[in-house]
Amino acid sequence: MGEPTTGLDPEARNRITALLADLVVDGTTGVQAAHDLDAARSADACLPLADGRLIGQRSSEEVLVAEALARIWQPA
Repeated sequence: MGEPTTGLDPEARNRITALLADLVVDGTTGVQAAHDLDAARSADACLPLADGRLIGQRSSEEVLVAEALARIWQPA
């Protein structure tokens, strides 16, 4: 699913996120493309891409921590 919450208001985004979580609980496997790292918070795993290539597999927590560190250390 390609960025299903893009452009939605917070309430609609939360409803879609809850619906997707319910599907996973029911045993459905889901794949979601996302540039918004908040979407990664509920993921079991993240598969980061660079230049269209898979560069690893990380937990959502690892991805979010790495992004936070990159922002802190990014030159001004």
